[in-house]
Amino acid sequence: MLSYELPGQWIWICFLVAATLQALFYLVVFRRFAFRKVDAAAASVQPVSVIICARNEVRNLEAYLPLWLDQDHPDYEVILVNDCSWDDTEEFLKTFAVGQSRLKVVTIKEQERYSHGKKFALTLGIKAAKNDWLLFTDADCRPASRQWISSMQSRFQPANEIVLGYGAYEKQPGLINRLIRLDAAMIAMQYFSFALAGNSYMGVGRNLAYRKT
Repeated sequence: MLSYELPGQWIWICFLVAATLQALFYLVVFRRFAFRKVDAAAASVQPVSVIICARNEVRNLEAYLPLWLDQDHPDYEVILVNDCSWDDTEEFLKTFAVGQSRLKVVTIKEQERYSHGKKFALTLGIKAAKNDWLLFTDADCRPASRQWISSMQSRFQPANEIVLGYGAYEKQPGLINRLIRLDAAMIAMQYFSFALAGNSYMGVGRNLAYRKT
């Protein structure tokens, strides 16, 4: 059997070529996002329906649901879909929902003959929403500020059908957390950049808006 080993200089040449191509790719793909100037949004205030699906998320709901209901936006509702939870979610929502005019709870009961995924729960949440603009997040997420809804809604332009948002991971000590946050940031920079180039291909369900129609 014949074997061939590249001389050390050729290995370095291959490395430099690969690194150069990678740098050019980053420059071409990310430049629109990196150098984009965010213009002042001038969209009129529109009603928004925030949809959250939860399955056995009672601890997260106790911590984060009050934040979703304390947003600085004049016209919004929160649709909470209790997706077959078997923890204390239902009991918590019955108590918490008293006096919460913005909150609408949709409960799905487990059925032995029919199993479903999150898509079914989202569909019921969408049907329960009264507004055309739908804003999605997850039960284990919290808004970065009281302006989250207003910030996303400011991009609801007549020509837009989908608004992409960034879903960051919470900063915690440790290398694994740093790697996860880096990965989330790189993925976001890529799908934002492709969207700005007119080739949208994805978004994250924990911070995403689109029209009900």
